[in-house]
Formats: sequence, C-alpha cells, structure tokens
Amino acid sequence: MKLLPLKISENILKAASSIFLALACLVMVSCDSALVAAGVDDLTDNGSSSSQSGQSGQSGQSGLAVASINGLSIELIGEDVIFNVAANGINWYAADISTNQGGNLGTFKYTQRGDIGIIELVEFDGDEETLTFEFTSELEGKYTLTDDDSPIDKGTFRILDTSQLTPPDSIAGLTFLCEISNGAGKFSESGSYEIKISDDEKSFDVIALVNVADEAGTFTYSREDNVGILGSASAERFDPSDRSNPDRSPFDEYNADFIFTFLNQDSGTFLITSGDDSAQVGAFEIIEDL
Repeated sequence: MKLLPLKISENILKAASSIFLALACLVMVSCDSALVAAGVDDLTDNGSSSSQSGQSGQSGQSGLAVASINGLSIELIGEDVIFNVAANGINWYAADISTNQGGNLGTFKYTQRGDIGIIELVEFDGDEETLTFEFTSELEGKYTLTDDDSPIDKGTFRILDTSQLTPPDSIAGLTFLCEISNGAGKFSESGSYEIKISDDEKSFDVIALVNVADEAGTFTYSREDNVGILGSASAERFDPSDRSNPDRSPFDEYNADFIFTFLNQDSGTFLITSGDDSAQVGAFEIIEDL
C-alpha cells in the first residue's frame, strides 16, 4: 500500500465521499504508522475482538479467516498500521500517522478461502495491490502485501475491537489537533492544524500550525458507531500571517465533509473530501477535556 502523494481518481473519490458519509462506519489503514497520543496498545489491552454493530468478525464456515471484513479495524503489527474498512464493504482510507509522510484511500474486494483472507485494493490513483491475511487464530495471523505479484511488505496482524468506541454526544467547545499524513488537490500533503469547535456546535475555526492556512466555516455534526462527521462544511481560507487583522479577507473557499474515525476515546484518524479532486488524511487527537 503506497503511502505517497498520489493523483486522485475522480470516480473513486466520488464513491468514497458519498458512501463513507451515507454509511458512516469506517476503518482505517495507515502504513508504517502508530496512533498519535494513545497508541494501538490502548485499543487492544482488553483483548482484540472484531466487531461493532453491523460488523462481521466471525470466522468463515470453512476456515479461520473471517467471512467478512466490513467495518473491521485490523492492526498490522510491527508496521503500526491500522486497516479500517467501511461497513458497506467497498471503501477504505489510509494514513501514515507515525511519520506523517503519506496516505491513501480507495475501494476493495474481499475473498475468504479457508484460513486465508484476500483483499484486492484499488487505490485512489488507480493502482492495484493485494493484502493477504493468513489466519492462525480467529483474531490473529500473518499478512503479505503484494504489488504485481511481488511482496512489498510482510508481518503479523490482529483484529481490533472498536465496538465500545463512540464519538462525543457533543463536540461543542472541543479542539481537534490534526496531523496531516497526505493530501491532494486543494489540501496540503503535510503539516498540522487545530480545529476549534464553537460552543454552539455550528461553526469552527482552523488555526494553522505548520504548512496550512487559517480557516473559518460552518458544519452539521452527526455520529454513528465510532465515526463523527462534520458534514456539509463550508469554509473560507485566510493567510495566517494576517491573523491579527480583524478585517482580513479570505483568499479561497470550499465545501467539504470531515470524517473522524475514533480508534480511542479521544483520538483516531480523519478523512476530508472536497469535490472530485481533493482529499486529505491524517491523525487527530482531542486536546480539550471531553
């Protein structure tokens, strides 16, 4: 799974944006990554399991491999990778949240063959790779990632339990610290920023930290399972160097959807999609008290 800046395929991004929002049950892959702040171990200390509502983590009838990966979160151990899949069984997105140097999203097809689970990945630039899981138990095993039938990564994996994770009922007054893993189109490929939510939970301010612009906008908040969504967001961008000017004018504006997948009580990964050619992935942490 390449975690390099890539050109987004228009059809795949359209599908990813609409279906992720419609089903709002996501998981995430981040190659060569570790969860910021909390870490993967916080997610798995109580024992790895597979599913939240609507998820299928049970082994297939003819082997150890799960019959479906829809809605599952899978840690690729050693590489600190979390593979998250939408409940629709079509979409995924990825972010390197350790070194913050890449990310990806796309579609997939899963096949179970006894103890083997095969995921055929189509990335958002159209490239194809295959992620093969060899289950040694119902929740663990070995994986191989191949590109053109040549192995490019190997390791072990375990299925995580996200069934008890839910976004806050309200995000009013909270601040999200976002570390960018990759971006395309109108979004930066690297950097960091804070999203400060208003007390009435209707608007937000983006405070630029590294390599991004200040922003201000409005949104509608919703949540389902372990996903929180700042939907139908409308934002304006401002030059951070002009922050002290109360009358500064925006140099750009856009509409987008912000999707936050909680992998811990106050941290996880995010995907932003805007139009047909722009997306950003990364890791987030809520840095204000819940």
